[in-house]
Amino acid sequence: MDNAAETRRSGPWWPWALVGLAAALLYFARLGAHDLWEPDEPNFALTSREMMERSQYVLPTLNGTPEGEKPPMFYWAIIAATRLVGGEVSELTTRIPSAAGMLVTVLAIGLAGASVFGLRAGLLAAIVMATTHLGVWEARTGQVDALNCAFITLAFTWFLRASMAEPPLPASLAAAYGFAGIAVLTKGQPGFLLPVATLFLHGWIMRRARPIARMGLHVGVPVVAAFGLVWFLPLLKIASADFLSTILYRQTVVRYFNPWHHHQPFWYYLTTLPLEFLPWTILLPGALVFAWREGWKKRDPAIVYAMLWAAVVFLYFSVSPGKRSIYVLPMFPALALLVGRFLDSALTPGSPWAIWVRGPVWAWAGVLALVGLGAPVVIQQKYPPMAWPAAGLTPLLLLGVIVIVNRLRESTLLAATGALAAVTFAFNFYLHTVMLPAFNPYNSAREFCSRIVSLLEPGERPVSYRFFRGTYGFYTRRQFAVPETPDALAELLQADPDLVVMAHKEHLSELAQDGRFGLELVDDRKIGTRHVALVRVRPGKRAPAGERGVTR
Repeated sequence: MDNAAETRRSGPWWPWALVGLAAALLYFARLGAHDLWEPDEPNFALTSREMMERSQYVLPTLNGTPEGEKPPMFYWAIIAATRLVGGEVSELTTRIPSAAGMLVTVLAIGLAGASVFGLRAGLLAAIVMATTHLGVWEARTGQVDALNCAFITLAFTWFLRASMAEPPLPASLAAAYGFAGIAVLTKGQPGFLLPVATLFLHGWIMRRARPIARMGLHVGVPVVAAFGLVWFLPLLKIASADFLSTILYRQTVVRYFNPWHHHQPFWYYLTTLPLEFLPWTILLPGALVFAWREGWKKRDPAIVYAMLWAAVVFLYFSVSPGKRSIYVLPMFPALALLVGRFLDSALTPGSPWAIWVRGPVWAWAGVLALVGLGAPVVIQQKYPPMAWPAAGLTPLLLLGVIVIVNRLRESTLLAATGALAAVTFAFNFYLHTVMLPAFNPYNSAREFCSRIVSLLEPGERPVSYRFFRGTYGFYTRRQFAVPETPDALAELLQADPDLVVMAHKEHLSELAQDGRFGLELVDDRKIGTRHVALVRVRPGKRAPAGERGVTR
């Protein structure tokens, strides 16, 4: 496809500016309004801060220990955001890379859709991608998946551009492999395997001659390897053999085939995807039927590519026993493409596909009305201090329902779809800028960390018994010893007889029953779903049995 033709299909710049500004507002507004929340945000923030403080940007550490769970790109992005904003690593700078990554994803998939399906289909795909539940959540969360999704999406879209040309465009292939290489530096081998597998299957299914030769692997593999070597060569000089084994083998091969947590059945994503892709899940059945009839059967190359993209990501992560709902985020741009193309056809006057949109939107309006009426009641019962913020949901959603229903009754399906997108935008904006900051006292460990710091004597080391989360290191600015057994804690006591120990409350009983320890309960808090206790430990002072070995 030549550049002039692509520009004509993508249309003028101003619709994309509007979509980009709306997405930026949704992703960046009050981005640092609540503290870092477990499990992932504090770990990424603490590792990035330790890298900055040590001026060591090759070997990540967490709590002073080499951290080999992820490649360094997301840490580098947090550091870059911190340098850009000024000051230290914060809630805001930890989340900026995610917000920026999702914004790039929205614009990339929209422009790709416009180039192959036309302006309206591309804009619809961008709007769908911008407002999915999981997409908005990840855009506003300081963890690696949104940024990884951006680089994988760029690789996929440039491969799509290359595959639509005859012969494939070498420059597009080189760009695709470049973004795949950056994705590998962000979250490992899926950044290369997923788009390359899709490209091969697309060439094979479309019966292209020599599908492997068309992929340009002789250029692509060296490009991806070059990006990896930018980090790996300096790492060889300073990392231990155990760290290299962790990052190259344990976190790739072992974690995929034999993970140590997050075990779920093969069909797990069939249960999570419908919730995470809301509200556009209601249009997925129609979009998939449309894609099968109008795309797969007719061998439309762009629709087939989007279907393969979604299927490859879905199957890759379904095969692995370890699953989290966020893992399949890279398939959302493909689903957005399919929904955008389907909507573009369904919204055409006289389209037989209109019924596949009208019915689900009517049903969704009913769901929104029930949520608007019921959610504040449920929140009042579970989290009374959040009652006032939650009360705003009722007028917001009910007003949205009235607008959607009014548009449907007047048979303006395009306006009704626009109203659905606007209500989704408003709901997500209110949820993330008003309600979640109000939830912060329930889910933040910052106040508890201040309590820990205030109790520490000069030279005294804090201990975290049998667990560690980056949130405690980040907000106390201290390194924690992390004994895993009573014997290990006893060894620490020999060197430092007065310890301040943090532990999950259920783990205190095994210490309380050990005659080597006397425990004085200083404080305990419920942080998220776990009770965390802070105790002073004295050697050889067993507390009264009636208190289970723990005294106040």
